[in-house]
Amino acid sequence: MLIHIIYDAPKDSGAKFDPLAGVIRFVGPKPDGWSHGEERLLKDLPEEQAPVYLALASAIQDKGGDWVATQVWARMMGQDKVSLQVEARQDGTGAIRTFTSEDDPSLLVDDPAAVAFFKHFTKQ
Repeated sequence: MLIHIIYDAPKDSGAKFDPLAGVIRFVGPKPDGWSHGEERLLKDLPEEQAPVYLALASAIQDKGGDWVATQVWARMMGQDKVSLQVEARQDGTGAIRTFTSEDDPSLLVDDPAAVAFFKHFTKQ
């Protein structure tokens, strides 16, 4: 199972990142044996899950200086860690780069709230 977050591109150049502008997808095998995704708007996350997500989004955005996240993939690593892979665009040049826990160990998250967030949506 994985969680895939896709952020909406800012409408104006230099606009502030909005962590609730986009969609979150839950992808992986279902009980019927097929893999198909479920999707919801980030602004429609359940009230009890939104603060955990916002803390993660803030941590992701605060890492990159002039890099702004465009997509995030989250996967469980073992029973107690979530591995994040972040695709980001550089404000000045428009260049795209992918950041992984190999580049930045803090993208391997062991915060119990983040692990619970992942498991809540992927039913693990």
